[in-house]
Amino acid sequence: MNDQYKSFIKKSTKFKQRADLILNHRSELWMIQYLNISLLSDLWQAWCSFSREVILSSCNGTTTRSGARVPPIAGDKSWQRLGYVVQQAKRGNPIKPSKTIAFLREEPTWGDQNVLISAVNTLMPSNMTTLLMGFGQPTKAIPHIQTVRNATAHLNSETIANVKQLLPFYLGHGFSHPIDIMWMQDPNARTEAIYYWLDELQLIADIVTS
Repeated sequence: MNDQYKSFIKKSTKFKQRADLILNHRSELWMIQYLNISLLSDLWQAWCSFSREVILSSCNGTTTRSGARVPPIAGDKSWQRLGYVVQQAKRGNPIKPSKTIAFLREEPTWGDQNVLISAVNTLMPSNMTTLLMGFGQPTKAIPHIQTVRNATAHLNSETIANVKQLLPFYLGHGFSHPIDIMWMQDPNARTEAIYYWLDELQLIADIVTS
């Protein structure tokens, strides 16, 4: 899991650098919003990809960063089968033997915290205790990133309302677009939400690959 961890940390570092550039960038509002939305979208995709790799490698057999061996689970360990099993478990539907999905678009949203916890409990890799400890962290970062990113990708009254429900968790003013919350202050971390989110994801990545 060392490669997955290093790759995600490298991407996270670049995301922080992009955030720094945006913070100090002076331009028209539409351009700033575009840069913010692009950053958050890339962050969410990177997190989903990392989470998927951790789950799949845990099921196929891997080695943690501490050198502990994780043996493969029994049965079909293809991404098509694992994606099907996790998707069915998420929906509360029966899991049929030998059934699979055919396309990546049919996979669950791997970055979703509830999906991850359900996936670990359903697939039961030998490192499930560590995975649950990490992916089950009581953090608001993952659901908040997901909510804001979903709103920026599907901008409508309902998704905007979902983001507005997050406002009590942050300190700031001048909310006019869902992406604005990214630069509001987290009162506990005492930094902008984007930096708090990145720190939380890095912490979880450290735990699940240890």
